[in-house]
Amino acid sequence: MDWFAAHAGRALSTRKGGSNADPVGIAPTADAISLRRPAGWAKHRQLQQGRTIVWAPVSLVCGLTAYFSLPVEPAVTVGWIMALIAVVLQLAARTGRVGVPGVLVSFALAGFVLGQAGTVTTGTKVLPGSTGKVTVSGWIDELGPATGKRRRMVVAMDTIEEVKPQYRPGKARLSVSSDHLGAHSRGDYVIFQAWLYPPLTPAMPGGWNYGRVGWFDGIGAGGRVASALAKPGAKPDLQRWSDALADLRAGIADRIRAHLPKREAGFAVALITGERSGLDKDMREALQLSGLAHILAISGLHMSLVAGGVFWLVRALLASWPMLALNYPVKKLAAITALGAAGFYLLISGQAIATQRAFIMLSVMFLAVLLGRSAISMRNLAVAAVIVLLIAPQAVLTPSFQMSFLAVMGLIAGYELLGAWQTRFRAGLSARPLYLRVLIFVLLMLIGLSSTTIIASAFTTLPAAFHFNRFAAWSLPANLLAMPIVTFLVMPA
Repeated sequence: MDWFAAHAGRALSTRKGGSNADPVGIAPTADAISLRRPAGWAKHRQLQQGRTIVWAPVSLVCGLTAYFSLPVEPAVTVGWIMALIAVVLQLAARTGRVGVPGVLVSFALAGFVLGQAGTVTTGTKVLPGSTGKVTVSGWIDELGPATGKRRRMVVAMDTIEEVKPQYRPGKARLSVSSDHLGAHSRGDYVIFQAWLYPPLTPAMPGGWNYGRVGWFDGIGAGGRVASALAKPGAKPDLQRWSDALADLRAGIADRIRAHLPKREAGFAVALITGERSGLDKDMREALQLSGLAHILAISGLHMSLVAGGVFWLVRALLASWPMLALNYPVKKLAAITALGAAGFYLLISGQAIATQRAFIMLSVMFLAVLLGRSAISMRNLAVAAVIVLLIAPQAVLTPSFQMSFLAVMGLIAGYELLGAWQTRFRAGLSARPLYLRVLIFVLLMLIGLSSTTIIASAFTTLPAAFHFNRFAAWSLPANLLAMPIVTFLVMPA
C-alpha cells in the first residue's frame, strides 16, 4: 500500500493543468514506467523482502502436514537430506542466488525435519496388546477432577506384572473410582491391580486420533483400575514444582466451587483454570450450538483482558505520581508488570495451545512496547506461530492451533483494511454535536463487534466443521449479545 501511494502520488503531481498529450492531467513518472519492466518488478520485490517472515509459518505448516500425512515413517536419512537442502537454500539466499520462493521451500523442508525430529525424540513405548488383570506399580503423575464417581489419572509406570521392560510404556492413562483412589494425591508411589490396553485408535478413517495425542504426551497405554490403591513405601514419592502448580490450580477451583452454585462454578473454573470437566452438559451443548464455545477456550480475549487491565491499571497508578512519571518510563514498567500477570494466568490456566499462542503474542507485543515498535502486526503473529511449532510440532494437527491462528490472522488482516477507514471517519467527528458523536461511537462499536464475529467465524468455520461436524448458524447474533457482557462484566468479575 505504501509503495502504491508513493508512486501514485508522484504520478499525480507531475502535471497540474493537463495538455493535449495528457488531457486528464496525469502523467506517469519514470519510476512508474519502470515497474512495467523486469527491473521495476525487482525493485518491488525488494520492498517486499521484509514480509518473508509472515510466510515462514505457512511453509512450516506445509512441511509438517506433509510429514504427518505419510502412511509410514520415513528413514532418518531422509530428514538429514532435507535439512542439508534447507541449509544450502538459506545460504544461497544470503548471497542473493535464491529468491523468496527458495527461502519458503527451505522453511517447508525445515517443517518436515521438525516433525520427524519431534517424533524421533518423543520415542514413547506403546503397550503391544491388552492384558488381563495385572499388578501395576508407579507414581501418580496427573490426577484429573472428579467426573461423577470416577477420576482420570496418569501413572508413570515402574513395573507391570508379566510385561517385559522393553514393552512397558512410560505412562498410562487410567480410570479410577473415588473409592479405590482414597486419599492418594499427585506424586504418591502406589501399587494396584488394573486392566490395561493399547491406546485408542480413531473411530473412523480420518477421525480424531486419541492415541496419537497421548503418544506425544508420553502415554503408551490406557486402562481401568480394578483394586484399591496401596502405598507400599518401597520407593519415595515424587516432589516436583508442577505438582505444586497443579495443587494451586485445584485449590483455586475448590474455592470457586465452595462459593458459587454448581452450574456457575463450572463456568467460572473453566474461564480461570481451563478445567472444563465441571461444565453442565446442557450449558456445553448450548455454547456449541450458539457459536459461543470459544469463550471457554482461554486465548487472546482472556489474555488481553487480563494483561490489558493490569497494564492500564499499573500505568495509571504510576502516572498519577509525578516523580515517577517524569523520571521513569512508566509505560515500559506497566508492560513488564502486565507480562508477568499474563505469565501467571498462563500457568494456572493449563497452558493449552490457544493460551500459549496468546501469551507468545502478548510477549511479542509488550516486547515491541519496550523497544518502541508497533505492537500488533501480522509479523508478531508469524513469530508466535513459529515459536509454538518449534515447541510442539504436533500442534499443527490440533483444532486449537488451526482455529486460534486462523481467527487472529483474519482479524489482523481485516482490521488493517478497516483501520484506515475508521481513522478517516473519526477525523471529522470533532465538529459534530455531542449526541451525534455518541450515536456514531455506539454504531462503530456495533460494527466492530459484528466485523470481529464475521471475520473470526469465516476463518474458523471450515476447521470447526471438519473437526467437530458442527456449524453454528446463530453465531453472529449470539456473539453480538454475549461478547460485551463477557468483556465488561464476566472477565473483570
